[in-house]
Amino acid sequence: MADSYPVTLKKSLAVYLASGGLGIYKPVEPYTPAETAVLPGIFTNGPDLPLTIRRCLILTTLTPVLDGRANRITPVQIRTRLPGSRNDAENVSEHLLDALHNRDQLALPPLTFRTVEQVSSLFISADANGLVGFFQTFHFHGRQVA
Repeated sequence: MADSYPVTLKKSLAVYLASGGLGIYKPVEPYTPAETAVLPGIFTNGPDLPLTIRRCLILTTLTPVLDGRANRITPVQIRTRLPGSRNDAENVSEHLLDALHNRDQLALPPLTFRTVEQVSSLFISADANGLVGFFQTFHFHGRQVA
């Protein structure tokens, strides 16, 4: 059975982010701590947090908005989680913003989006494990799929 639209979007987005040097994507996990020592591992099973990887991006699709007869806005939340300071988290957040916000005709094969925009961003202070992060939500505007 083929992947659903949300799963296809998350996997395609993971490949795009990895190709831009923003993380490592392995369609078949697990990641090792050595692989994610510098770049975060990209997970497409959000909102679940990985238990053993401290540096990660977690992709979660949210409820889409069907805008008219043919348009679809799909919110995708990207959670950044890593050791370090707020500045470290902001650096990753800003790189994600640069890679996605105001992108027109963004191709994430087999999908293409008219535009992508960031609609929210929230810093997460250190948790009990000393990991900081950001929640960023991007809207992916595209055609309704069957």
